[in-house]
Amino acid sequence: KNWTRWQKVVSSPDEILAATIDLHYGPNTVPRPVRFITMTKNSNDEYEIKRGSWNAIIEQPMLKELNEQFLGKHGGITELKQFPHELIALNPHKLVVVEDEIIEEISQSSIAAITPLTTAHACQRIDGSDGEKFIFVGGARGLIALKSIAHTWIERSADACTHHHKTIGNYRHVRSITNDDHYLYVLTNTTLDRIPLSDIAQLFNGKKTIVPLTVATPTTVGMPYGSFADMCISYKLGLLATSFGLFRVGSGKDISSAEITHAADLDWTVVDLPHDSSTNNGPIRQLLALSPTGHPNDVARNGMLYVLAQGTGDSSRLYRLSIGDVTKAPIDDHTVEPINDCVIKDSPSYLIEFGGRRSFIATDGAVIYDAEQQGSTMQLYQYGAPRTGEAYAQRNNNQIFSSYASIHMPIRLSSGEFVIPTSAGLLVYE
Repeated sequence: KNWTRWQKVVSSPDEILAATIDLHYGPNTVPRPVRFITMTKNSNDEYEIKRGSWNAIIEQPMLKELNEQFLGKHGGITELKQFPHELIALNPHKLVVVEDEIIEEISQSSIAAITPLTTAHACQRIDGSDGEKFIFVGGARGLIALKSIAHTWIERSADACTHHHKTIGNYRHVRSITNDDHYLYVLTNTTLDRIPLSDIAQLFNGKKTIVPLTVATPTTVGMPYGSFADMCISYKLGLLATSFGLFRVGSGKDISSAEITHAADLDWTVVDLPHDSSTNNGPIRQLLALSPTGHPNDVARNGMLYVLAQGTGDSSRLYRLSIGDVTKAPIDDHTVEPINDCVIKDSPSYLIEFGGRRSFIATDGAVIYDAEQQGSTMQLYQYGAPRTGEAYAQRNNNQIFSSYASIHMPIRLSSGEFVIPTSAGLLVYE
């Protein structure tokens, strides 16, 4: 396995002499907030100990302006996604792109037909192009592509609107979007489609229609019925989170191969999760990929995958899977394997049993965050130093937020800030 890349997690105008993370529990092992602690030396040669905390008062100018654009509008930011060149913020009826610290709101004329919005994805085409940049936006009623023209995503006139955005296919209920070097992958609740990026480029040059290749449906992966929740695409490997468990492409198959012409060609295969057969073929809610480069699409180069599984009862479990390097070998039965976490000696199991149903999990590398819906509000927990086979981790969880109508996936920005979108605005760890 490989280490992930170092990433910026804290900054200070003063000299940082030391830094640590406090994972200790309070009296009688009662959880307390996990805190990052730094020791700095200021311009007066004075030493200062600083402890991190969550802050709704944002000082960073770009984040402050972005936050203000969404406050009080349709529940604030519901998804915040960082890409190499762009930061994308959206909620069901609003889409904003930040590039080079410039904030641009995409016009309603571009997105109205597909609202409510569900997700967005940015990519730069590299196969036989001049670096064309696209943002793909999915909603309950469709999928559109936005193209950067003259270094802007904004339509300056009604005529320009048709040049900046195009509708793709006839999609409904788009759940997730990603890409590799040659293809765009679009996940809905019942299909996984693959579309050549070259076809999308031609769409902006007058091509009238695009015909996606459907590479998975509930039937073709072997489910009697059900739906898809999440996906992970990395080189040859494709993974699907479904209401009947986790599936991968079959041994010797390649989801990016031009020779694939039907979904059945990929021989989708169930990935067995250990310890509990009721969870084994039960619903999978989320896939969280960690790769040596920091990019999820590189997970199939000796990376690791977190799998959030929902049990048949009121409980969720977190599994860790080892992902092999498919760039050097074909996919086989050892490409995707559970890491040997145990509750009982010699009995493979989950990493964490949460003791409650979880909406999502996230990590900043040192701490796991997990969210739970309770009545009309969501609770966000912070779980430091996860231990293998931790049964009912809720007793070791520290509840850090409980008064928001909605809390969404935390992310690390390229500038270093760790940010959580909520119904009342952004929260920044400082």
